Amino acid sequence: MIFWLNLPLAALAIVVMDRPLRLLQAERQQHRLDWSGAILIMATTVIFLLILTWGGARFARLSGPIIGLFIVLLALGAWLGFHLQHASEPLLPMDVLRNPIVLAAAGAVFFAMAAFIGTSVYLPVYFEGMLHLAPSQAGFGLIPLMMGTVLGAAISGKVSMRSPVQKSVFAPSCATLVWTPSHCRSVLFGSWPSMVKII
Repeated sequence: MIFWLNLPLAALAIVVMDRPLRLLQAERQQHRLDWSGAILIMATTVIFLLILTWGGARFARLSGPIIGLFIVLLALGAWLGFHLQHASEPLLPMDVLRNPIVLAAAGAVFFAMAAFIGTSVYLPVYFEGMLHLAPSQAGFGLIPLMMGTVLGAAISGKVSMRSPVQKSVFAPSCATLVWTPSHCRSVLFGSWPSMVKII
């Protein structure tokens, strides 16, 4: 369902952004796609996901297949790190991370997205397994989280552009963090029970 909803939004984005993007003057240079880096990243990711999926489920965590996969993961990771350091145009240029601002931002986004995706996956399971809600009610319970994410990103972006003190963005972010779980609970059990019943 989400895929089909994204199709008209993507088409609208293409129509809106096509003309402004054509007006941009870009310097055209010949580049080579880092196929080796892409294959290494894909292989490393697949092995890592297999370890997380199979370990403790299909195989014991210290079984031979899992240990073998872990050794392969270390080898591929070392190969990938060597490739990114020596490739002429690496898919993930490590030189960018030497900038402390980029490094801090990348680390913050990594942990933020890990928490966001983890929460998005865990909350429906918790709603259905522990609170015995219907799938539609569990999906409805994620609306405050998504609203808080969108509104927080929009407000923080506007404030950070206009405020000389960048730390002021921290306050609305904390307010959103506190508001989202409490509002999620009120949506499910408090002020809007009739809407939950309708869904």
